[in-house]
Amino acid sequence: KREEVATKARVEKFAEQIEFMKGRLVLLGGNHFPVFKDGTTGDQYLANIMDASYLGAAAAIRLCLEAPGNHRTSLDIFAHHGKGGGITAGGRMNAVEKLQNVCEAGIYLMGDNHARGTLPLGDRLRLVGGGHSGLRLTSRKQWIGRTGSFLKSYEPGESSYVVDAALAPASLGWVIFKLFVKKTPSPE
Repeated sequence: KREEVATKARVEKFAEQIEFMKGRLVLLGGNHFPVFKDGTTGDQYLANIMDASYLGAAAAIRLCLEAPGNHRTSLDIFAHHGKGGGITAGGRMNAVEKLQNVCEAGIYLMGDNHARGTLPLGDRLRLVGGGHSGLRLTSRKQWIGRTGSFLKSYEPGESSYVVDAALAPASLGWVIFKLFVKKTPSPE
């Protein structure tokens, strides 16, 4: 009981620190969560405090974007809590790149190892249209990213799994993708 109260207090303190994002988040869970007496997790508790949807360990998300002039597009994101973090920079991103085998998306995101960064995967061909507008081949950029961390792992007098395993400190913060909707010419 005492541990649950202390854990909820830590979650509430973290929620205060990210208050500026309240109502604008979706949250994934993972394997680093406490389970409370009622069966909910710390991740679910945080999602509730932040007015966020809780999506579990993996999620396919479609963002529908609209620009002035009624120009619309969508972007698919596949996110996973994480697995196979790797020690080298390349190893950290290899696990994210492998998500291409799981789900078709424009952006692949992974957490777990507290690394932060993005890399372009390059363009991928795809068929669009159909029906009266005709079928055409286009390309779309794809990206991978490690989502970062809010866990300051080396605090004087505090132990953590990062300290115990002699891991590097986390890159605190998050990644940002800037999305732009632009009109493309219609095929004649």
